[in-house]
Parts: sequence; C-alpha cells; structure tokens
Amino acid sequence: EPRGIAVDVEGNIYVADTWNARIVKYNAQLQVVGSWGSGAQDLGDGRKATITDGDPVKNAENPLGLFGPRGLALDTEGNLYIADTGNKRIVVTDTVGNYRYQWGYAGAEPGAFNEPIGVAVDAQGNVYVADTWNSRVQVFAPDGTGQVGPIPIITWPVSGWKPNTYDDPAIAPNPDGPIYVSIPSRQQELAANLRGDV
Repeated sequence: EPRGIAVDVEGNIYVADTWNARIVKYNAQLQVVGSWGSGAQDLGDGRKATITDGDPVKNAENPLGLFGPRGLALDTEGNLYIADTGNKRIVVTDTVGNYRYQWGYAGAEPGAFNEPIGVAVDAQGNVYVADTWNSRVQVFAPDGTGQVGPIPIITWPVSGWKPNTYDDPAIAPNPDGPIYVSIPSRQQELAANLRGDV
C-alpha cells in the first residue's frame, strides 16, 4: 500500500511503502537504488510495523522502526521528512537513508501528534504536518542548527479532520503562495497562508 511520494531535483523518487514499513528510493530510470526502515512485528495480511505506541523513549530506541509511514517531503538541504503515522512522529533522514533526527510523540499538546499523515516543506524550510486526528496543522520552523525545532511556531485547526477516520489528507505548499490542504470527508481543498488564514 504505497502512500507518500517525493521527487528530488535529480529525478530520484522516494515512496512510502506503508505496510512494508520502509521508504524505497528509485532513480530517474525507475530502478530501485535503496530502501530504509523496518517493521519488527507481523500484523498479518503481509503488513509489518515497528510499534512504539508513540512513546518518546521507544521512538528514540527505534529511529528507523516505522509503523505505517504515509507522507514524505524533501527540503533543499537534502532532508527527507517521513510522517511515521502510527508512531506519532516525524523522522528525518538524508536521501540515502541515514537517520538524522526525529520529533513528536503521542498526544495533543504542541509538538505531539495523533495520526500525522501529510507532511510538506515550504521554500523557507518550514515543515507543515497534517496532525489529522488532532484536527490541526502544526507548522515547525528551522531552528538555526540545521534542524527543525520540535515545538510548532503556529498551529491552526482544520474542521473536517476527525479522530479515528482513515481519510488520508494531503498537504502541499505553493512556493510562491498558499498551503493547500485536502479534506476528503467534505470533498474540499483549502488554500491557507502560514497562519492558517483561508
């Protein structure tokens, strides 16, 4: 069940191979050139996952153990942002699969997630996360150390994203304008600015 996809400036394609608990990288000729991530548990029906329950300690112990990864996004510095949906976090690797850092855990406070699905990066390096079951978008900014800070600079609600639903919303920035957010249950697409003004 491949879900997320991202393409770099060289034409390499990154796919979130959701229930194989991995990211697969293809070159521009569509040849597999790498994969990373793992699923330690067999969930049946060919599905694998490493389940941390969104616990910060278990997340730290399993940096590339993934549970249903969905959204992917690349920035201009070669960081690949992975929405590790079931483990309630964002995992960051380079473009060959080396782990860089992560943030997030299960919860509803700023910086925590409940079913993060979509992830996107704008031209300034801000990272937008569709925190779906918390019915909000959280926006994280570069912190000056080469990473994104784990506390959002702004959070805005999305009416129509509900807990315990499996409509995967998409989120994508226009480099020169708004952030686009889908609301599958309402057959809607929103265009909002950094602050969430529609």
